[in-house]
Amino acid sequence: MKEIIKKCGTVLTLCSIIGLVVSSVNAVAASKTRRVNETLKLVEISDGGAPLRTYVNVSTTAREYFNLTPDKIEYYKRTLYVTFDSTISNTSWSTMVNPIYHVDSTGSTTKKFTSWKKEDYIAPAVDSVYSKSNSTSVKYNRTSNKKARWGIGIYGSDTFNKIDTIPASELTIDLNYRYSTGK
Repeated sequence: MKEIIKKCGTVLTLCSIIGLVVSSVNAVAASKTRRVNETLKLVEISDGGAPLRTYVNVSTTAREYFNLTPDKIEYYKRTLYVTFDSTISNTSWSTMVNPIYHVDSTGSTTKKFTSWKKEDYIAPAVDSVYSKSNSTSVKYNRTSNKKARWGIGIYGSDTFNKIDTIPASELTIDLNYRYSTGK
């Protein structure tokens, strides 16, 4: 009898562990994330002809949260975090952030989101932080070829090149759902 109880206890323990692992995998699979780190640069030619440079390290994380239905995928929340930290700053500059929007396979905008809310974000000591979320729900066919995209850059009114941005191709999340991989 003791052996039967011991075996049942072992089986229940294994089932609990497997259940925990499966739950944590599903929680991670409920969002799509893109992280990008890039250095943006501006150059100003001073009156004496010497170049004045500004280098800004930009770090961004965008996430789209989703639920699956039998024939659709519902994106119900998106978050965008961006930090700007200048390593060399010889010119005045300001940040530019275009929040997440959805595009089709040709790059045409299909959905712009309004009502972005400030999101709590703990960041190291940096020059500027952008942290916002949006809870507008949208549903697409699982194979709709939609993408989430956002824009990030810096602007210097007195600089030679005025604007430097991260390429749009780097700031994109594929919103399709593939049955085989779940991605």
